[in-house]
Amino acid sequence: MLQGLALIVLFISTLPVAAQPSRPATQPAINPKLETAIIRCLAEFDSPEFDVRERATNRLLEIGPVILGPLRSIMEGEVSPEFKTRAKFIERELPLRWRHISPEGGQVESGFQAILKTSGDETTPGLSLELRNAGGIERRLTDVRGLDVEVTNSGEKAQSQWGDGRLVLRRIDGDTGALAVRPVVFEKGMPRQVDFKLGAGVSYQVKLADVGPLPPGEYEVKVTYYAESKGLIEGAFGDLVSNPLRVRIGAR
Repeated sequence: MLQGLALIVLFISTLPVAAQPSRPATQPAINPKLETAIIRCLAEFDSPEFDVRERATNRLLEIGPVILGPLRSIMEGEVSPEFKTRAKFIERELPLRWRHISPEGGQVESGFQAILKTSGDETTPGLSLELRNAGGIERRLTDVRGLDVEVTNSGEKAQSQWGDGRLVLRRIDGDTGALAVRPVVFEKGMPRQVDFKLGAGVSYQVKLADVGPLPPGEYEVKVTYYAESKGLIEGAFGDLVSNPLRVRIGAR
């Protein structure tokens, strides 16, 4: 089984892009580095060493529901009784360990989920960003000191030495013209790591007026937390991206 999986991975990786298996439009592509780690763990289900099999199983449960795609693809072929037993255990266990995932939030990265919601009203619009330990085990991340800001319509960007993430705004119903935007700063100081139990998280409030004088209209906004690019979550395979959100900014 181990040799068979290695051959499958090698075969898929050498296919032309157009020939590689496609995913449904509603299913986000898996980060390639994460997918490699998942396949490696799945291959270890047939290791002769019990400790290796157990460690692989626990690691997959820590990674979360994103493993189900590769797992079920392999299950469509011929697998060993050991592989089948562990696969069924994972399918039963995942919903229990990952019950704190929000259907409204962004894709899970390294166990955390970024959930973006609106706050305030059209005259004083704001955002509420929650970084939540969505499942698996107790986890650690670096507290957010501030957010860089980018307005894609005008190309304006504002960065800060305290930026641990990026707030991206795009006006949907028109252009913004030239803007002078400012980064968002929550606190200044050295990075601070925080431990979170299962289901726990931390929230940050952003007043869009602090970003700068944005023209009235409808905007799409999202936040990226620099989980991998600044090493804010140990072992992250990618940055943590929130769900996109629409916000209407009224005239003052």
